[in-house]
Amino acid sequence: MYDDYQAHNEMDETTLHAWQFYLAVAQLALSHLASWPAGSIAITDDQEHAYWVWQGATENHLAWAPVAEGMVCFDSAILVAELLGLSAEEIDYRRDSLSRLLQSDSPITLQWPKAQLQRAIRSPGEY
Repeated sequence: MYDDYQAHNEMDETTLHAWQFYLAVAQLALSHLASWPAGSIAITDDQEHAYWVWQGATENHLAWAPVAEGMVCFDSAILVAELLGLSAEEIDYRRDSLSRLLQSDSPITLQWPKAQLQRAIRSPGEY
């Protein structure tokens, strides 16, 4: 979706390394969540972030939305790969939170209608 975006042109070296590390963990999370039943949402242990698999036209992507007062804020949902403009500290915080989710024996999960999860993310061309 951001084919022309060149992260290395916009980020300092610390932020770029944090971003690359977060994307690597996000890829692991995508693989892990893809094995769960359709419509599964994983909530991080700090209960601030929700992640799920969003099916694009040709491949799956990891979607993210904030959690506020126990509610997933679908109106703020976005693909992880599109989370631009975060500081290195925020990226590290999200990566650590996602890493703990992957290591958890009993992660917090929700079941949601898959179609609604798909609609939470705008498709390319809707921007």
